[in-house]
Amino acid sequence: FQFERKFVHLGYSAVSLLDITKKLVAVFGDNAKIGIGFLLAALFRDIVTSHAQFPILNLFGPKGSGKTELGTTLMSFFVIENKPPNLHSSSKASLGDTVAQCANALVHLDEYRNDLEFEKREFLKAIWDGTGRTRMNMDRDKKRETTAVDCGVIVSGQEMATADIALFSRMIFLTFDTSEFTAEAKRKFNELMEERKKGLSHLALQILSHRKKFEAEFAGNFKSAFSDITERLEQARIEDRILRNWVVPLAAFRTLSGVLELPFTYNDMLKITIEGIVRQNSECKSNNELGKFWDLVAYLRQNGDIYNEGDYRIVYVNEFSCNTPAVKLQFKEQKRILLLRKSRIFQLYKKEARAVGETSLPEGSLKFYLEKSPEYIGTKNSVRFKNVSKGYFDVVTQKDENGREVTTYKQSVDMAMAFDYDMLSTHYNINLEVSNTTEPDEFGK
Repeated sequence: FQFERKFVHLGYSAVSLLDITKKLVAVFGDNAKIGIGFLLAALFRDIVTSHAQFPILNLFGPKGSGKTELGTTLMSFFVIENKPPNLHSSSKASLGDTVAQCANALVHLDEYRNDLEFEKREFLKAIWDGTGRTRMNMDRDKKRETTAVDCGVIVSGQEMATADIALFSRMIFLTFDTSEFTAEAKRKFNELMEERKKGLSHLALQILSHRKKFEAEFAGNFKSAFSDITERLEQARIEDRILRNWVVPLAAFRTLSGVLELPFTYNDMLKITIEGIVRQNSECKSNNELGKFWDLVAYLRQNGDIYNEGDYRIVYVNEFSCNTPAVKLQFKEQKRILLLRKSRIFQLYKKEARAVGETSLPEGSLKFYLEKSPEYIGTKNSVRFKNVSKGYFDVVTQKDENGREVTTYKQSVDMAMAFDYDMLSTHYNINLEVSNTTEPDEFGK
């Protein structure tokens, strides 16, 4: 019962909510503001989850950057000098018990790494759904038992949680990038540590006194905050799960900002939230299955393993016809279309993924994802490509009508997947075009 003995109210100290939140912001900056919003939401988690899924707060950064200290400070509203369990050295059973031992509070799990075993990553994903560890109860009725997760969970670590992009999208992703601090920053941090050692449970009780207000107004504030974000991100393609995760602390702050004295405003939180959503969505795109595929395609091109005209073609057209679906597209301006010959590229993608230790998608799944991506236009049945053999284009030498030898490339007709190249280059930052210019570049070369 170590956790239960620490999870106690020791009395009231002189520190106010405004004092402690000012120190938090002074030490941790914008990350503290999102952390405070997450704390407010966690104190009323049962209300929040009747309107939205409850996200995981992910604190990511190098050693000594302050990520664990922010988690420990937020935990001091419930537990003094909390020692977060290590995700690697803790058993799955103990982790399940850890997240099930309190409600409407916080639990901190430390040392996330991407080589975390599969079952533990699945356990973290289940937290977002409000479920913990599932086991068979062999002592009583031999029935399955699933522990509930009724608390807010903080996960910190030195690696970005991109091994499973479905887990990453269940998180609010905060980055810590400073590991060297000035003397003034260290002084402020030491002051904060002294305050949190006294315990901040009296501030948790102060916030909880506004439960009726939170219960009555959270749903409306969630809709308003969601609307505020979508209006400002109207032109951006944002994953809905990421957006809704970030709305939770923003809506909690909006609900209580009128009755709690805090050193920042709703507009401050809104600006930070929008920046965080855009950053995390960008990371999600570049690290998802399709992002990894296109990254490998770009690498294969740069490494000379795939060839323009042989494995793909980029055509400039004002109209384009597909066989599947059977459509003819018209463009107001000339459009760049990428025609991808999948046979060799798919095989090289799997080979290169194995070589660098990445997990490649099965061909059927990859084809499905590509066809469902917004960049996909359709399939064209008859596209001419040059034949590639042993790293070179196949050539054939023939004599013309004058008896002179003429060398031409062997070609074959194949089916090609068509993509909007401009969208691909924007979303995945890839460049597959080959420049044939002899003019000097910006360096005079």
